[in-house]
Amino acid sequence: MPLAISLLAASEGRNVIKPPMSLADFDRFDTYAGIFAKDQGRGAIGVAVSYLDELLSGLLDKAYEQTPSLGPPPSTLARRIKAAHRLRLISDDLRADLDVIRELRNRLLHEVVPGTFADPAVQDAIAGLNATGVARTAYPNPAFAADYRRQFMWFLQGAVFRINGAKLNLE
Repeated sequence: MPLAISLLAASEGRNVIKPPMSLADFDRFDTYAGIFAKDQGRGAIGVAVSYLDELLSGLLDKAYEQTPSLGPPPSTLARRIKAAHRLRLISDDLRADLDVIRELRNRLLHEVVPGTFADPAVQDAIAGLNATGVARTAYPNPAFAADYRRQFMWFLQGAVFRINGAKLNLE
């Protein structure tokens, strides 16, 4: 069943396989994607990381709600990444990728650097992501290999679906 039909059926209360995102999550992703599409560097990466932080926060809120003995959920992105990994809500590869992207965001926000997808430091960070390495291997397309914005979008979409999938599994 196509995802759109699955989402429609789920919204009508039919018994179907859970999609990786709720309809509200799709709307939120669409909002962030629109902002992301308008920027070519520092802002796009900042918005994307902000969105991932928001998703991790929601995932951990759900996990901590189910296990009150954990105490309050972490309040920083670095701690959220560690907590989600420690609770086995995200994989080793996703944790490593999120740490790389978090460090890239911090560098772009706190240092005077070009901060575009043409910046070699940005390209190196994106090229080093586990998700983009898999994509370049699975789809050996020279245009994809040279397009770091597209590779970043590949990573972002995969991370969004994996985090939302983990949250839906907690429900």
